[in-house]
Amino acid sequence: SGSSEGGVSPGYDMSLECSGSDEDMNPDNDYSLECSGSDEEEPSVSTSTAGSSNTTPSTTTAPTTSSESEDQGSSDTATSGGIEEPTPATSTESSGTGDQGWSQATQISSASSSNTESSSNTAPSPESSSNTAQSSATQEGSDATQGGSDATQQGGSDATQTSTSTGKHAPFGTVTSKSGGCVIGDPDTNAISTKDVNWIFENRMGVNQTNNKNWIFDHIVKGKGTLNYCVRWDSTQKLSKTVASQFKAMLERQYAAWNRWLIGYGCWPYDEIKVNMVGFAVKDASLLDWKDDSLGTIYAGDLDAEGVPQCPQTCYNFFDNGPKTWSDTSACKGEPFDLSLWPKQGLEGGFGYDWGQEVNLENMLQTLDQEILHIVCHEIGHGFGLPDFYSDAEKPSKDMGPAIMMAGSSMTVTDIDGWMLRRGYESVRDRYSFK
Repeated sequence: SGSSEGGVSPGYDMSLECSGSDEDMNPDNDYSLECSGSDEEEPSVSTSTAGSSNTTPSTTTAPTTSSESEDQGSSDTATSGGIEEPTPATSTESSGTGDQGWSQATQISSASSSNTESSSNTAPSPESSSNTAQSSATQEGSDATQGGSDATQQGGSDATQTSTSTGKHAPFGTVTSKSGGCVIGDPDTNAISTKDVNWIFENRMGVNQTNNKNWIFDHIVKGKGTLNYCVRWDSTQKLSKTVASQFKAMLERQYAAWNRWLIGYGCWPYDEIKVNMVGFAVKDASLLDWKDDSLGTIYAGDLDAEGVPQCPQTCYNFFDNGPKTWSDTSACKGEPFDLSLWPKQGLEGGFGYDWGQEVNLENMLQTLDQEILHIVCHEIGHGFGLPDFYSDAEKPSKDMGPAIMMAGSSMTVTDIDGWMLRRGYESVRDRYSFK
């Protein structure tokens, strides 16, 4: 959903359970949807620098999360649908897709329309918020079609085309690439058509996807299959080492659900996405029941403008659109981080973008042992550039099936999510020269 931290900027801000809108959905439009009898406030745009830029609406009337040019993901909270929820401010690191999950309003801002370059190592503001419902949701698509290295391939001579990957991956659909080349395909499922995938990309992702070089794709490739995480413990509740030690495996499960759609596709070389926890940021060291650095460096008292604990900006690894290069982390005394996991006490829903995931702390801890944490997994989807789907105007068709990016409709990554992810990857994979 929508927040930008650590050097990112918000792109889309959305929420669940919205009624339709007559707005045209494309990445160059900025608009809000009226949902469930809520009088939506017109968002005002605020800006923060971080690398690339993107305008995201930020409304007032709600507790602010954090927003400043030198922090790892800030968010101005906004009131929508009667529920106070963070709405992103703009940061110049990259643009974003997002949704305000638990509230009933949808605000969308495009990243492509106002990308202001900045060379400053600044941080993101809330990018996409996500309202991930806890109710029983339809599980469909990806789980049912899981296959090994011999995933479904169709289409004449292309049927003999194989992937070099040995990992378990989702079916490749109808293979359209030439024999001997990197496997590229089209959906062959009733869940989503090629036409719908193209509509989503052209109307909901587009240049925002191709212009941003700070996506989770980029971090994975730069880290050769590994992501470094900083935890921003935004709570007065004490965190035990027993609980904190579970964050790594939890994140790896979410990435495995997404990576299943990338393994072997387009010569993607990573069968596994590994996560390293390299830092824990807290207001005071007394909020942790351990003192050593066995789970990463402990940063106590390093706060952003809104008083939210953060790992040092000198340690934030992001693609800076000013000089067109990755940030300089040579002054980092610990280990640089790529993304932030930001559990926030009392947050309604969540935010996500290329800087990481801001999620409801209580919900995350309650579901920590589950295979898929709906909110966290949804917010990671935004970090790959995927948008939310709540109103009919945001969908390729009114009868669009369940997807984890349509929060509340599915508790897992579905075929729809997977093919969107692949389309996003196809648009940026020429950066990596995979063969």
